Amino acid sequence: MGLSRSPDTRFWICILLVLLTIAVYYPVGRHGYLVYDDDLYVTENSIVREGLTPEGILWAFTATEAANWHPLTWLSHMLDCRLFGLDAGPHHLVNLLFHLSNTILLFLVLQWMTGALRRSAFVAALFALHPLHVESVVWIAERKDVLSTFFLFLTLAAYVHYIKKPDRMRYLLISGAFALGLMAKPMLVTLPFVLLLLDFWPLGRTPYWKKDEPRLQAADGVGKRRIKKGGRSVTSAEASFPWPLIREKTPLIALSALSSAITLYAQKGAMASLQHIPFQERLANALVSYIRYVLKMFWPLDLAPFYPYAPWPAWVVAAATILTASAVFAAVRKARSLPYVAVGWFWYLGTLFPVIGIVQVGQQAMADRYTYVPLIGLFIILAWGIHGLSEKIHLRRIAPAVPAGILIAALMVTTGLQVRHWRDSVTLFNHALAVTENNFVARSVLAVKWLREGKLEEALHQSEAALAINDSDPNSLVNHGIILFETGNPEEARKYFLKSIEVRPDHAGGYSGLGSVYYLEGDMDRAIEAFLEAVRLDGNHFRAHMKAAEAFSQKGYYDEAMKHCKMALKLRPRNAEVHSSMGSILVLQGRPDEAIAQLSRALQIDPGYAKAHNNLGSALLMQGRWNEAIAHFEEALRLDPGYSLARENLKDALALKKKADVRQ
Repeated sequence: MGLSRSPDTRFWICILLVLLTIAVYYPVGRHGYLVYDDDLYVTENSIVREGLTPEGILWAFTATEAANWHPLTWLSHMLDCRLFGLDAGPHHLVNLLFHLSNTILLFLVLQWMTGALRRSAFVAALFALHPLHVESVVWIAERKDVLSTFFLFLTLAAYVHYIKKPDRMRYLLISGAFALGLMAKPMLVTLPFVLLLLDFWPLGRTPYWKKDEPRLQAADGVGKRRIKKGGRSVTSAEASFPWPLIREKTPLIALSALSSAITLYAQKGAMASLQHIPFQERLANALVSYIRYVLKMFWPLDLAPFYPYAPWPAWVVAAATILTASAVFAAVRKARSLPYVAVGWFWYLGTLFPVIGIVQVGQQAMADRYTYVPLIGLFIILAWGIHGLSEKIHLRRIAPAVPAGILIAALMVTTGLQVRHWRDSVTLFNHALAVTENNFVARSVLAVKWLREGKLEEALHQSEAALAINDSDPNSLVNHGIILFETGNPEEARKYFLKSIEVRPDHAGGYSGLGSVYYLEGDMDRAIEAFLEAVRLDGNHFRAHMKAAEAFSQKGYYDEAMKHCKMALKLRPRNAEVHSSMGSILVLQGRPDEAIAQLSRALQIDPGYAKAHNNLGSALLMQGRWNEAIAHFEEALRLDPGYSLARENLKDALALKKKADVRQ
């Protein structure tokens, strides 16, 4: 362990890594947003769009939006919106900046730990340029990957600093960086395990496994040997097990446990239960996925943002199990002679474990983004393995650079092509359809894309294609119902909402959609019942709370309506729609002063919100402020010329003003 004697060399390696990475990723500055989670994290998230605000900061630390607790990720998106607005290019470039930082930190930390300049640089280059990492870098919603990894490497740097001279302050730096990483993405819960691996190699903090330790002195029973340690005789098992190093990491393990508990709570609604994906299927998929990720590392083609989940034949599962177990056995057996193999392989297995699918969240069989940190272990095996092989066959030092250069060039070409697939939703998911089979999620995402653009025919085509592949996916069923509802076919929409509930009785979206059908039909009692069931199943269902408020308001139950508005406001502070709805309810209650305050707040958040202008006009009309009311009705019509209610209200306001003028 130690610093290189050539700081200039390190500097130029860093510059080269940055230039190569930018050469591959520069197109991201022209990429747009995706309808795949970017709306959830940025474009349709009113709290994030407002930038860093006191309400937003509080929400970031208390919300479990997106089935995660990751406040630091939310804050980073808020800061981007504060600095750049909704211009997608800078948001992408911030992701790239973190990726560049991660690449440099990985190189420096690995070089500090090993003293191996060229091998560390090669690992960093593989990390920077591998196509499997494109998803984490170019997808705005995956800011959590690059951000959490940034703090991972800061934690490793702090750890190297700590072991040189252990003290409380240095340990606090480790704990602080680790906590920040967990607040960006909880996948880092395996970090204490990674530190134990690094203690073994390259840090050499596990005494029994060090090559320079005295040999065992005497046999003591079958399979037991005794050695001298600390002036006393102990068994080899006692000497080899690093209890002090484990105790040292107790605070970090506690942080991991706390983060895991919070994550399980946040994801309870998104987890696939045994009923939907039996445990044996999830276990089989996990075993196969470990091998599939390795294969994709060596042959990174046909990459997609979503890989459909499907049961594997028994022989495939058996082969994957044998291969994984054999690799574990070989790594353990060669731990003394080839310690980097054991560390690299267990790094890969361990860091991938939280997302391997034993506890299934979502419908994906695997995901490229999950490899952002785990592949580092395999890169280490590759880099040190090539070096060891070249030394064994007495190659010149320059010889390994040739295949390494060819490999990096090939990765740059492949990664450059993959980056371009991510420029927009249509390009990305059409590519996914080209490289995967039975990808109903890609079809469903395209359906949502066309729906939002008002291209209902295209949306309906993609939605029907998704259901032709999988007619029991609740999300696809709900999306299809929404499209039918928007095309003016509520009766057909009702069938699909009911089917989604039949497939998944705990699926809130189906009840919310069904409630919308009842609301359109004027059956407020059944609408309220459906909306209440939706929020019972998913308390974070913003739209269901808002629709419930509307239905209660229609029934004249204003207190209940206001209660659901306040629940919605907790989910999305500084939301113009919520404040406008609260103002509308207050108008109906005959409380114009309070209504004006809420509606003014809505327009402060979104000056172009036509409905808020109309509602504010109604509140001002109650106070006899004709001119102000008329101005807001006119503004509502300017923003939305087809807004019939605002047109009627304007007509009434003009008539009332005329009468008032006549009296005067």
